[in-house]
Amino acid sequence: MCIREVYHKVMEILSNPQRFFRRAKKEAGFRPVLIYFLVITLFYIAISVPSNLIQINSMLPEAAGLFGMSSILIGIGGSIFYIIITFFSSFITLFLFAGILHLSTMLMQTRKDFKATLQAYAYAHTPMLIFGAIISYLVISEVTAIFSLVPMVVLALWTIILTIMGIKELHNFSYGRSLLAFIVGIGITIAIFLAIFLFLLLVGLAMAPSFG
Repeated sequence: MCIREVYHKVMEILSNPQRFFRRAKKEAGFRPVLIYFLVITLFYIAISVPSNLIQINSMLPEAAGLFGMSSILIGIGGSIFYIIITFFSSFITLFLFAGILHLSTMLMQTRKDFKATLQAYAYAHTPMLIFGAIISYLVISEVTAIFSLVPMVVLALWTIILTIMGIKELHNFSYGRSLLAFIVGIGITIAIFLAIFLFLLLVGLAMAPSFG
């Protein structure tokens, strides 16, 4: 898959997502969707790195004094750390949340495999990765950060709508069934994180010293 193909996919997802998801059914294997997600993730990182560096620079005097390092080393180190964390966390969350979403589609008695859910989740995040990188520049200061709230909410809603649309087309569900699958997926996610939180809380309380 070349950059031109990725570009055409981006434009079709943004302009005519229903037609795109119908065509995505014909994709063979996981390779096309994973390469696409890799490219737009790298795009997000490349565009957002400067804004991250600006935020690091604003904290350099305090960080340099705290760690006894030069400002240049901290800036370079911080950017490299950001790139690595963003890259790997993007793919970890891709498979984690697509897996949870697929579990919910299985509860809705889908006849499609995991690839269909991965496609729905990955392609639906196109607006968030493309425009989110640009919006990241609004959070570089407290003055402009407030202006990022509305576009981020719009991007989140856009992503949700595309995810539901992708589930509908790729799993051959109705819109109602797709919406229910998405809601169930959210419920499963909340339940998992709540269970982890309670487990860590209980472990912390068990390990805390007794005062009585």
